[in-house]
Amino acid sequence: MADETFWIHQFEKKANWPLTWRLTAEDLLVAADLLFDAFRRVQLKTVPVGRPIPKQERVLSAVLLLRAAALEALLKGRAVRRGHRFVEGEKFTPIPDTGNGHDLVLLACATAFSLNAEERDFLLRLSPHLELARYPVGKSWRAGLKKDPHRGVGHVVGAYYSSQDERILARLLKRLRCAVH
Repeated sequence: MADETFWIHQFEKKANWPLTWRLTAEDLLVAADLLFDAFRRVQLKTVPVGRPIPKQERVLSAVLLLRAAALEALLKGRAVRRGHRFVEGEKFTPIPDTGNGHDLVLLACATAFSLNAEERDFLLRLSPHLELARYPVGKSWRAGLKKDPHRGVGHVVGAYYSSQDERILARLLKRLRCAVH
């Protein structure tokens, strides 16, 4: 049986080692890939009107949550690689200037991970899934919405998935894996 000192040391070591963040991200991605494969297999079939939607078609939100969480873990691993210490003794220290720590664009900026316009748009659309895929509503009515630039349109859905996102995700993952190694 280990005493508190041992567990506090383990807590600090795990939080401040980039590889633990990468391993967590990889586990999340495995789960996301398995669910996404099931989603794609069912998506190709036509569901007759009046029939229940197959449960595999209802997993896209969970896929996006898992992918967003994996990217968040990789960005936090990058922060550790660049010198941030999440834990000193027993105290958790978030990355400065990252809001609630779940905004993927803010995390990329805070860790000096450059994004092109396409990647920034993808992360802006993916970030709300960290909240909206776990709860029936966001913490604000604006969660997952964005202001349309056209006068008089108002807010529109800003958290969505596009088949083009697969290419963007693959590119981001490749770059982040290298950044965390």
